[in-house]
Amino acid sequence: MILGDVLGSGTVGYGGCLGELWGRNQGLTPPPLVEGDVVTLTIEGIGEISNRVGAAEPAPELPRARRRARLRHRAEVTAETTA
Repeated sequence: MILGDVLGSGTVGYGGCLGELWGRNQGLTPPPLVEGDVVTLTIEGIGEISNRVGAAEPAPELPRARRRARLRHRAEVTAETTA
C-alpha cells in the first residue's frame, strides 16, 4: 500500500449482505446491527479499525409526491404536451 490508497469492504466471508442472507434464511439470521454493536474491519499486514453503532437519527419528513396523469405511450405524452 502507498499513501492515498483507498480501502473498501464488501460482503465477503458470510455469503452476501444481510438482505441476501435474510432472504435465503427466511428470517433475520444473522440479526441486524443494533445500537452499541461494534463493527471491526481487519486488513492483514495493515491493522484494524473498530466503530460502535450509534443511535439512529430520525428520518427527515418528506413532502407528499405530486400526482401525475398516467399515460401509456411516449407518443401520447408528446402529442399532449405539444398540442
